[in-house]
Amino acid sequence: MAETRLLHPLGELIRALNKEDNLDILRTVRVKLIEELDARIEAVELQKAAQQQVQPKKPDGFTCTVISMSGEAKDFEDLSPLDSFASFVERVMDEFDMDGDQMHLCFGTKHFTEVDESKTLQDLKIQEGSELTMYMKVHHDLKPETSQKPRMTHRMTVTAEPDETF
Repeated sequence: MAETRLLHPLGELIRALNKEDNLDILRTVRVKLIEELDARIEAVELQKAAQQQVQPKKPDGFTCTVISMSGEAKDFEDLSPLDSFASFVERVMDEFDMDGDQMHLCFGTKHFTEVDESKTLQDLKIQEGSELTMYMKVHHDLKPETSQKPRMTHRMTVTAEPDETF
């Protein structure tokens, strides 16, 4: 279709080149050709852009790794330094299919707490290439049911004669 639109001005150009007084015709044909070529170039560029619709990465995006105590490692991509630690924890829980009450994250010697959830990854020094460790929280209920000390409820007495053996 675009090729046929170009043929008409090209035909006019050829006819104009064969005439003696052709300056006005040449100028008109030149404008038509430029318009058609520009339209064709724009159509091709739009077509290529549509074919290459790739989601661009965040310019400041980075990747870090979370390793479980079992050795399973998962990379978390497209993180931003301004992402909240809470949103990162949500991604980790989803990826490892865990409940927040079960898991705990640490980075080097830093054990993260609920206070850290309002901070950004940048605040916590989590950046490109950081490796965090995930481990399971262990809940122990060490409180006795009552505040009293346990009492001995049964007493056993053993009596033996010196010549009897057990």
